[in-house]
Amino acid sequence: MNMRIFVICLLVFAFGKECMASDLVLRTKVASALGRVVLFPDSSYLKPSSLTFEEGTLFKILGETALDHEDDAQNQKFKWYKVEAPNGKSGWVFGDGLAVILPDKQVPDMLRPYHKHRFAFNNGFEQSIIWVGALEGRDNFHKQDLLNPVYNEQYIIITNEQGRSVHIQYAAQSARGSDRLRHFQLYDLSGDDVPELIVQLSGQPVGSQVENRNLSIFAFQAGTLENVFNERMTLTYQHNQASPALFKSIEIDGDLLRVEYIDYVPCGQYSLSHRCDSHDDKKERCLEFVTYTYLWDDRSRQLAPFYKENRSVVRAAAKRANVPLWSTPSQKRQLTSVGPNQPLKVIKHFEKFVLKRGQKTVENLCYVKLPDGTSGYLPAQLLQFHHSEHAKVLEGYYQNPPISKNDWTSDKPFLKIVSKARSSAVNGH
Repeated sequence: MNMRIFVICLLVFAFGKECMASDLVLRTKVASALGRVVLFPDSSYLKPSSLTFEEGTLFKILGETALDHEDDAQNQKFKWYKVEAPNGKSGWVFGDGLAVILPDKQVPDMLRPYHKHRFAFNNGFEQSIIWVGALEGRDNFHKQDLLNPVYNEQYIIITNEQGRSVHIQYAAQSARGSDRLRHFQLYDLSGDDVPELIVQLSGQPVGSQVENRNLSIFAFQAGTLENVFNERMTLTYQHNQASPALFKSIEIDGDLLRVEYIDYVPCGQYSLSHRCDSHDDKKERCLEFVTYTYLWDDRSRQLAPFYKENRSVVRAAAKRANVPLWSTPSQKRQLTSVGPNQPLKVIKHFEKFVLKRGQKTVENLCYVKLPDGTSGYLPAQLLQFHHSEHAKVLEGYYQNPPISKNDWTSDKPFLKIVSKARSSAVNGH
């Protein structure tokens, strides 16, 4: 999505008295200033103006144009808004610089506990209000606006008592694709009784079938909102193809953040010492269990690496007795039988497509190593994975594998908050 500089504006209902900026946000319908914008004397670019306002400025919205208008590049359309600036001057700001507060009924359920509520942060935001705003327009592909796809950006906005705002984009929709919010929470990672903001997003670019999921953590530093942690959670089997493990599993506990996942790597890049034969690189991937940990660092005010990345073998056992172990994926020669009490090291995933009753299906095998050193292939659906947050995810995948990995989904959240979060609510609204 395009990130653009814009001002969060206040679309004001009637109110009868002067009030602080935070009270104004609580009592009115709003949006917020996130970059420098120009205040024009009319709803066009024809008359020049030298009146500019910085990111975070709040405006009262006095009116708006009935129709959308083209931007300078003529590739998008937005309304013009008539606004009153904090210095009392009024004029017009083009809509690509304004994110207007959403009506309460349009605020996502996940954000309603925060919308128009007071919270205490630091660095000039000790008394603040969180609210939700949106920038709305259309991509300009057709002469008729109804045929043009909606362009929308949505923001979590934090405004302090002095009327200054900071923001985080949490959703977007355009012809290029869409982004949405999966998780939002205030949580004190640093142990200073001031919460950080945990934001998990997912996106689906046009032309890609893989969901892009990302975890970011923001903190107030030096009077602004800084991204102190960023982790891409999406796992892939190969380019533009989802991994059976889907996403990294992230656990937040106090000032620690732990990451673990099962990595499907090309067997030529397998980093462990267990050797295995290679049959078809397009059909096989080797498995590695990956873990690493971050710790909040007071000096850098960031989450810094604490335990470096460790890669180890994936462990499992058979679900039942007498599971056949074959020498090759063709299943022509059985080496032995495997029982449920035998610990197994899972080295490789191997898949092949077969016809059953005239329908194309996927048959998954896993190349495993027994304690006595015997190695071979067994049916993946008969494996029970151990010591991994992804155990149930993989067992679900192998039990009923889809023809396309991009059709595989799981209701596992993949983000776990272990200890109780502190929200630092000053008072509710």
